[in-house]
Amino acid sequence: MEHNELMEEMEMVEKMPINERIKLAKKRRKQQLATYNKWAKTDSQDGRKKGIQSVTFSSDVQLMDAAAKGAYDEIDTLLNSGML
Repeated sequence: MEHNELMEEMEMVEKMPINERIKLAKKRRKQQLATYNKWAKTDSQDGRKKGIQSVTFSSDVQLMDAAAKGAYDEIDTLLNSGML
């Protein structure tokens, strides 16, 4: 949907009863999932063939993230791995 279509729909949605809003939200979610599934079957496989690189973080960043999350097992693993 285009932005202006969404804005027009927002005005309409604000006036809808809750039941109709929920039905519309479910309908939109089904559309999103259908679009994603279609993409996953076609486009995503092409992306993997092209060798898309993944993001990796240095060990000190991984340690800071684990500490921020309070993931003590992950901290222990990082410290014992000798990477730091």
